[in-house]
Amino acid sequence: MVNSVKNNVNMPSNQKFGLLFSAIFFGSSIYFQWKNYSWLVICLLFLAILFLLFTICAPIILAPLNRAWFALSLFLGKLISPMALSIIFFVLIVPVALVTRLFGRDELLLKKRQSMSYWINKPPIKPDSFKNQF
Repeated sequence: MVNSVKNNVNMPSNQKFGLLFSAIFFGSSIYFQWKNYSWLVICLLFLAILFLLFTICAPIILAPLNRAWFALSLFLGKLISPMALSIIFFVLIVPVALVTRLFGRDELLLKKRQSMSYWINKPPIKPDSFKNQF
């Protein structure tokens, strides 16, 4: 899955990946220190330091984790995007459309009219209206 998309989308570097996860683990350790989970703080600080050392000394070690994280992000992107758009469609657009139909509103003027032409007469434009537009 990653190989087919790898040509179109560039993966982030191993250094960026390592720095990101070091920051995430460090930030999480601060949060859990605030919540008084000392054993979890120690584990998260250890992971933050470990990722930081790997990022500085040997970023190639982080390559498999970087690829796995990238594959997970592609999978989640394919899964979450249609779900979010479907929820937006069925929660916002469908009710608005049903209410407008219920009240007989025809914004696009799609209903057949009893006239010979669909032309809408507009009032003439004054030539002075184009001067000093701003």
